[in-house]
Amino acid sequence: MFFGVSYENTLKAFIRNNEPFIYVDHAYFKRGYQFGNFRICYKNLHHSRLDERPNDRRLMWCPQLHPWRKEGKHIVVVPPTGSWHKVIGFNMDWGNRMCEQLAKHTKMPIVHLTKKGGFSDALRKAHAVVVHCSTAGMEAIVSGVPVFCEDLCPASPVGLKSTELHRIEDPWLPTDEERHKWLNSLCYANWNVKEFHKIPEAYARYLGSN
Repeated sequence: MFFGVSYENTLKAFIRNNEPFIYVDHAYFKRGYQFGNFRICYKNLHHSRLDERPNDRRLMWCPQLHPWRKEGKHIVVVPPTGSWHKVIGFNMDWGNRMCEQLAKHTKMPIVHLTKKGGFSDALRKAHAVVVHCSTAGMEAIVSGVPVFCEDLCPASPVGLKSTELHRIEDPWLPTDEERHKWLNSLCYANWNVKEFHKIPEAYARYLGSN
């Protein structure tokens, strides 16, 4: 079990060798360690799979889906944080490269968040969000803003890939049914400390088929 991206060499070895491990970090919903909520992912740093799950945990965590935004004003680019670089590896110039690619396909303004913070404000009038792998992609989809992201991103099952920026002005808008199915899956990685005793049973019930 790993908490955050510490012990990066050991964590990278587990990922590289496809060894089973549990990864614990900030929750997807009702975030904040002070609330005792965490995300718990199996064999990955994010829950980026689309698993068949019931809706009980989605109803429990109750993220409200907003309708798709029709008239966004700009595109938000959210690069990865440097703390993840040692584990997952990526070009540190990722954000700049995304901005360059976007400029080839749209004349819409681009908001490049090079520093931590400011995402909530930028999201309010966003046409789309281009994100590496952070929970910003998840927040965007719930808020009705389409996403372009990497495979590791928890929003990847309901977003387009970052290599598909030619579709920036005509992004994929999953149906509410597709978004609910995705949230059903994602909420099974969201747990409160008082529920930890339930996790082995939940994983035993569902991991056998995945």
